[in-house]
Amino acid sequence: ARVNQEQEHFLINPFGMMYHEVTGSSLVKVDIAGNIIDPGSTTYGINRAGYTLHSAIHKARPDIKCIVHLHTPAVAAVSAMKCGLLPLSQDALFCGKISYHDYRGILIEDDVKKLLVEDLGPINKVMILRNHGFVACGETIEEAWKYAFNVINACEVQVRAAPIGIDQLYLPSNEQQKRIADVLQGNINEATEDKKWKIGEIEFECLMRILDNAGFRTGYVYRQPLIRTIDKSATFKDVEVPPAASSATSFVDAGQTQSEAYSPSRQTQRTTEWRNSPNAYLKQEIEETGTPNPKKVTKWVPDTGLKHSTPIKIDTKHQFAPSNVDPKELKIHQKQIKEDRFNEKVSAGYQSKILENVGWEDVSQMKDPHQTSSEPIVVVGAASKGIIKRDQQNNAIVYKSYYGQNPFTHMDNDEIEKYKREVEQNQMREQALKKNALLDEIRKGGDSQYDDQVDSHNISTTGRGK
Repeated sequence: ARVNQEQEHFLINPFGMMYHEVTGSSLVKVDIAGNIIDPGSTTYGINRAGYTLHSAIHKARPDIKCIVHLHTPAVAAVSAMKCGLLPLSQDALFCGKISYHDYRGILIEDDVKKLLVEDLGPINKVMILRNHGFVACGETIEEAWKYAFNVINACEVQVRAAPIGIDQLYLPSNEQQKRIADVLQGNINEATEDKKWKIGEIEFECLMRILDNAGFRTGYVYRQPLIRTIDKSATFKDVEVPPAASSATSFVDAGQTQSEAYSPSRQTQRTTEWRNSPNAYLKQEIEETGTPNPKKVTKWVPDTGLKHSTPIKIDTKHQFAPSNVDPKELKIHQKQIKEDRFNEKVSAGYQSKILENVGWEDVSQMKDPHQTSSEPIVVVGAASKGIIKRDQQNNAIVYKSYYGQNPFTHMDNDEIEKYKREVEQNQMREQALKKNALLDEIRKGGDSQYDDQVDSHNISTTGRGK
């Protein structure tokens, strides 16, 4: 790739490194005479044959800024065919007119430079080196890459189609080839796009986005950012974007790489606009014009009549935080809390008392003298032993409460069943007495009322029985 037009400096890959190892810093800068101006970040030199090829084309063609020299298996196979590269696909037609250079061994002799320039010609940008490979040239890196990409694809197609025979292949006429080449080399989307793309630029940007998304940080400056910007024309209102969303998207490597797009000043401006955007909305129903049955179209416009608030500019993130406060106040407060806990000034609340060192023998002696019942009632205490300090357990106060013995302790199963039957009979007797008392009260109120009450009572009783 040419670096300086005046001094005729160009970059070339160092000899001794694989293509996937080459980086921007490892490229070697040489002049047209073969002198190394900058060796790059490696200790390798340059390939003599590669320098002869590149220097000859750069010297004879000042319009060329980048040269790609490759010899893949498919290209080497096509370069050995007498027919050369046939116009079998659009990739082959895209290359336009192709030059050919006969094989003369390794390109290390100076007399080969003149033959290379003569075979390439003043206009062609693709030249196939017989039994070797090819050379793709371009005014930009993107254009040279595009020609190389299409040559490789065209050779792959021809190698796969060659087994059926050249006579069985359909070749477009010369007029069709010229017309298709003119269309492909021009800007196909010129009528629908504002920007005019050069050859290979839009495809090259796609590959750069893939590398940037993979985390390689190529630093490529995109002409067409991937993120769409909203056209703020006269008919567009900021309030059309709901407050739950934002028209400003986050920065990603794949979308915005231009330094001027996300400068600090512009970031501050966007933040200020977002914080102070109007939140007052006014919905208007506008009828269509020029139609017999106009429909209503909803439009969101700023509410200019809103006067109850005054927007202010927020320049600092501590806008609503108290100022002139001691920054060490929190640390001092934390330290004081730790000291109170260490000195046992903080408690969890009231502490329970326990019944300490009291056995069943002591319980039998804790009868209440005022209790006159024949049931064996003793006085016991209840407490939680875990929350009392060990050295204070002997000083705990026992809170007394009455405890009645379980009357069913000394009864067998037959006696318990008998007791249950007695309880059920008593309950039925009480219900019958209540029913008779209710009927007596109803009779005193009148015969008609008595009949109604009896009927309703019978119905309710029957319902309960069911």
